[in-house]
Amino acid sequence: MKSVLYVELANKQIDDKTMITTAKTIYTEAGNKAKDIKSLDVYVNAEESKVYFVVNAGTDAEFKGEFDF
Repeated sequence: MKSVLYVELANKQIDDKTMITTAKTIYTEAGNKAKDIKSLDVYVNAEESKVYFVVNAGTDAEFKGEFDF
């Protein structure tokens, strides 16, 4: 089964794959390695058109980021 999650607001749209890919890109561009990702939590604030994310939450390697959509 293929599934896609979309978030839409005020003529803006983002899907789950784009959110995950963008979060991973921000993480690696900050000097981290993709292979070090053990968990990725994604939060969407549609009213602000923002995506917040936490890589490796609750560990010494925790990384927080955000981006607009």
